[in-house]
Amino acid sequence: MLETNRPTAVINIEGELLRAAPITSRRLFSDALDLAPGVGSRNVDDGVGRRAYYFRGSHIYAHAFQLEGAPASAYIDSAAHSMGMGGDTVQDVEIKLGGADASTPLSTGVVMNIVTPRGQNDFKGSAGYTFQPLDWNSDNTGGGAAPGGLPTFQEVNQWDLSLGGRILRDRVWFFGTYRYADLKNGISRTDQDLFYLNAFRPGFEPFDNYSVSKQPYVKVTGQLGPSHELSGFWQNDRNRFSSNRERDTHDVNPRGTGGSLYQAKLNSVWGTRLQTSFSASYNNKGGAEEDTYRDYQGFGPSIDVHQSIRISQGVPTGSGILVSMNNNETLTIAPSSMMVFRGDLTYYQQGWGGSHELKTGIWAAPRLERDVFSQAVNDGFTLERVVQLDPNNPAAGTRPYYRRLQSPVDVQTVSTSVHELAPPTSSRLMPGTCCAPSTDVFTSK
Repeated sequence: MLETNRPTAVINIEGELLRAAPITSRRLFSDALDLAPGVGSRNVDDGVGRRAYYFRGSHIYAHAFQLEGAPASAYIDSAAHSMGMGGDTVQDVEIKLGGADASTPLSTGVVMNIVTPRGQNDFKGSAGYTFQPLDWNSDNTGGGAAPGGLPTFQEVNQWDLSLGGRILRDRVWFFGTYRYADLKNGISRTDQDLFYLNAFRPGFEPFDNYSVSKQPYVKVTGQLGPSHELSGFWQNDRNRFSSNRERDTHDVNPRGTGGSLYQAKLNSVWGTRLQTSFSASYNNKGGAEEDTYRDYQGFGPSIDVHQSIRISQGVPTGSGILVSMNNNETLTIAPSSMMVFRGDLTYYQQGWGGSHELKTGIWAAPRLERDVFSQAVNDGFTLERVVQLDPNNPAAGTRPYYRRLQSPVDVQTVSTSVHELAPPTSSRLMPGTCCAPSTDVFTSK
């Protein structure tokens, strides 16, 4: 539905429509963006098949996503693909595409606010299962005259549960959802990729990228009187996944994103003309954490194998990576958090030459923090580039021509702490960065 009584370009989409006609097999909350004019999308090139969205030239991190008016994405990563929630969590979606008012978070992309259901006196729930096995993926890479290899495929195992009802009749209600998603994305490898992977790691067994997440949501609503309603919710979307590529010999690219969001809100009606809303929210969603690297199996330096080298401006340069072996170069921990207080006041006036709606408010963020900690693998010997002794015979072996040594091993590359007090708009701040010193070593025959 297009709103025609406001100067903003706003689209409202019912959650029932998203559940009845999902755009993607994973039934994502962000499917609503694919219904909005001017918004483009594609799968993220990270090996997991997450969705990225673009709008009027803005990049994928330029959007503002809210849940019941609270910032729902991470301060370190505000893209839609870093969030997740069960399908029944969405009751209505409001998408602002232009002409945003002062109460809208500042963004060069879209502003999306999700309204969630509230409980009722009668108990009501649902259960759903989304299943897409590997056998249902088509393969047009083999057979006949077509070249061989492994295509990209997707496996979906996803449970959705919801339940709502009363705690105290006519006074206190609850609503909750839970999604468990166990997803696989096959890594597309050509015949040539498989040849070199087996040549430099004998007995190589192809592996897939994975994404495993538990996404609970719990909301409690209480009627404090005929004019006051108090609500609070907790949402979590922590996700562990991998992002390996077609030339990796080992599964050494684990990733992590998401976290928890808490909010308490008081909505009040004062007579027939005045409405107020006050809320406080805390968000600790971030990037990789220590548990991201649980069972991590990387070893030694990361080794890039090249078929040949040439001298470019006095520096040996490889002809192109055939395989990447053994390890990742760095392990990253990226926590972030937000604490936001918001107050909105709306006054309605009839008779001044028509009907009028006057709004004001405040937006305070006493805590906006993000950090990035990097740990070099292998005691600082992070990378070795090697070249084949015989370009036509991988069994002939390799020799190194470049090595990278990093010191110190542990380094904080980003540290940002911001405190803001403003009208109900937000701003994006560029974090300060620094880099760890490193030593590049070139070797000759």
